[in-house]
Amino acid sequence: MNRSIRSRQLERIVPLLSLLFLLQLLEKGSSQTVYPDDIVFPPVIDLAIGDPCTVPPSTTSDISYARDGICQRVRDCPTFVPRIILEAFDIRRDVCYFEVHDPVVCCIQQPVSTSKLEAKINSGRLVRPTVQSTRSDPNIGNWIRAE
Repeated sequence: MNRSIRSRQLERIVPLLSLLFLLQLLEKGSSQTVYPDDIVFPPVIDLAIGDPCTVPPSTTSDISYARDGICQRVRDCPTFVPRIILEAFDIRRDVCYFEVHDPVVCCIQQPVSTSKLEAKINSGRLVRPTVQSTRSDPNIGNWIRAE
């Protein structure tokens, strides 16, 4: 007899608990945060090809003034490689925006003097490879050596 009373009590409690659980789920669903229709992305400060840019003074060289230039692909900028030889490369300073195969760099207008490049090469900070005069060695890796 006790079992039948317990089963009747459970028959009454189960629908009541189900109803309370359903009401709680509906309350949580209606109190969700409403998101705006438009997604706002943070502003991008990358420069595009042809935009004016400024290279700040380098801390590793004797250049103590900022230089103006134009953003160009690295392959189209004749002054970029000599400038990087004289100054340490800094991606935050030298790159307008980065593409994997073709980065866009700040190409300054003033050319780098060859006397400064030769001085850096001769000072030993930049190793210039030379080719040995004999080619009898079958190992091609030994043909080029650093002075």
